[in-house]
Amino acid sequence: MSPAINKTTKCMSRYNRTKALLKQHQNLSKTTPTPTPVLSIPRAPTPAYLESVDSPQSVRLDPKEAALRKKHLLILDLNGTLLSRTNRRTGMFVRPHIDAFLNYIFDHFKVMVWSSAQAPSVCHMVSLFGEKHKAQLVKTWSRSHFGLSSLDIQRKTPTIKDLTRVWGKFKKYSAHNTVILDDSPSKSVLQPYNSIHLHTFNHNSTEFLTHGDHELLSVMDYLKQLQLQTNIPNFMRNTPYASISPSHLDTALAEESKVCHYYGFYDDLVHTKHDFSNNTTVKVDDQVETDNVDKLKKNTHTRF
Repeated sequence: MSPAINKTTKCMSRYNRTKALLKQHQNLSKTTPTPTPVLSIPRAPTPAYLESVDSPQSVRLDPKEAALRKKHLLILDLNGTLLSRTNRRTGMFVRPHIDAFLNYIFDHFKVMVWSSAQAPSVCHMVSLFGEKHKAQLVKTWSRSHFGLSSLDIQRKTPTIKDLTRVWGKFKKYSAHNTVILDDSPSKSVLQPYNSIHLHTFNHNSTEFLTHGDHELLSVMDYLKQLQLQTNIPNFMRNTPYASISPSHLDTALAEESKVCHYYGFYDDLVHTKHDFSNNTTVKVDDQVETDNVDKLKKNTHTRF
């Protein structure tokens, strides 16, 4: 074979291989890609949960009898429930009546925090508890406790607070003795009858600036009923939470409906009280505040 013919044969061979690879690539590009499987996430209560709601029938214990029993678990949300962050998220205004509320719940419940916020933000927000109550928290959970992927933890992926995660970690708690406080009903779709849904707190809202906020007092009154029950979801399904009218509040307490603690996230020295009714701010001495809270505990009356 002459050199010219040999060269032509090699060129044709390379051409045919290139043509075959191009055709293969075109065929692959037309192939429908295999879809990524979508994980099935429950969006409704399970039959087992609904069975625990129905049975046994809740019984109201005598206060002395209830005091001898192990305390129920109260799980708290943070942003929108107990506080409202500033626009630049450099600080937070805490919901009015927080002092009376915290003293009551830590006396009568075991308390933990579960927030969908990132862990660093949660660390800032739990300063509202003060050192005394912060040390009494059973646990503090953040966005990393939802079972999300590392990518979804960083994204604004909707979350559901599945209480079976809590019950799996703390075996002595169950549907019968757990209540969660959150302003987002969508987070509690799996255990709806264990959830108190209160109005979202926003320190900039017209409603708050006009009428103030007494929601934590309403929640306290409801919790005073729950602490005596033997089956929380059974009671809550039949007697759901509802805010009480401001006209039923003690006058002294109602006057505090526009007074908020303020905490700066990036300066440990910033702790003030702001009265939105007259836009006045005073610095808080945390030790004096602790003494005042102890006095407030003695003066808070049960309305049920």
